Amino acid sequence: MFNKSGIPSNAITRIILSLLIFTTMLSTYVFAEDIKIGTIINKVLSTDIKTYVNGYQIPSMNIDGSTAVVVENLRKYGFDVVWNPQKRTLTITTHIDKEITPISVGHDNNEIGNKIADVIHTDIKTYINGKEVPSFNINGYTAIQMKSLSDLGTITWNKELREVHFVSNDTSTNVDANNQNLLFNIEYVSEEEMLIKIMDDKIINNKEEIGFIDRSNNGYKVMISSKAIAERFKYDMSKKDSNGYIFERNGYSFEISNNNNSIKKYYYGKLIDSGIGMQYNPISKNNDLYIYDCDLPRLFGLTNYYDKETNTITLKYKNYSIEDHGNYKIEGEKILIKVPHYFVRIDVVDDSGRYQANYTSDSVAANEPRKAYIDIKNQDYTFDLVIYKDNRILLLKEFNNIKPYNKPCH
Repeated sequence: MFNKSGIPSNAITRIILSLLIFTTMLSTYVFAEDIKIGTIINKVLSTDIKTYVNGYQIPSMNIDGSTAVVVENLRKYGFDVVWNPQKRTLTITTHIDKEITPISVGHDNNEIGNKIADVIHTDIKTYINGKEVPSFNINGYTAIQMKSLSDLGTITWNKELREVHFVSNDTSTNVDANNQNLLFNIEYVSEEEMLIKIMDDKIINNKEEIGFIDRSNNGYKVMISSKAIAERFKYDMSKKDSNGYIFERNGYSFEISNNNNSIKKYYYGKLIDSGIGMQYNPISKNNDLYIYDCDLPRLFGLTNYYDKETNTITLKYKNYSIEDHGNYKIEGEKILIKVPHYFVRIDVVDDSGRYQANYTSDSVAANEPRKAYIDIKNQDYTFDLVIYKDNRILLLKEFNNIKPYNKPCH
């Protein structure tokens, strides 16, 4: 049959159905994109199912009717779990030679099916064998369902005992002879550059005036537009209040104020450093903040090269890829970590203040990791480990309720 338009009725029906399906898919996509990070989207339930990974019991829970475990816990069961803060990804691989140090699983008194936590919407993605698997943010940790591990080994279900068992494939491993058991690893990726010409009292970049020479108090200070620097080196710049600005890139951010040489540094919004001094107060002018060029390294993490012959300044920004492997070992009242051989600054921040981790004085060959030790001050020591490179914060790792380990007497 045909309608007045001359189009068959069954064709119109198919068109309408297609439009309805497309509209539904589009609205679902828009809704998913509109969910804000941190929104509660599901719940975690208690379970009586016992879960075993490579022969050892691991804490588990129920998410969407399926047994789930915390990804970070898998590091203690023969897995490498690598966190990349720049990419916001977790990558899981088996590591058959890795020492297994299982978590003590207590006997919970929760009834089966009780809510024990919320599932929070997150932008973090989890990958196994290069494929993204469903993951869930729970109290700042990431959880996956046990069935997501099927590509890395064999999963069996014992209905009578109500037990899930996973055994890794013997042929799958992720061992790097140089970087084995590192807490983190950093790799140089690329470099960005900005060339600045000093012409009389003007600072020029690509024929555009972006600064001036401050000659106050008989001085000579090269003052450069923070807007120009932020735009060139991909920092998001926002005004905090009438006196302050915040600059952010890849989770690292800092706050500076007009006519004040104090700096505050943050990592994903968490205050890490405060009261850091600049060499010269920034100057507010033309709705911009001009910064002394010698202060740019401690703020933006730039290197600053001055060429006297050409009267130019070259600013460089090095891009790094950092991976958190999460490997550390408690030796008595100290935490032992292996770190890359090249220089990074490691700060330990707790309620009592800040101190730098102690490196061993043992010389190491090129490309071999170094050892660093952190003292555990009490039975429930909580602290942040902060990794700096080029004055920028590249990684913040939280340690909660760490306890000294004393070998039992025999």
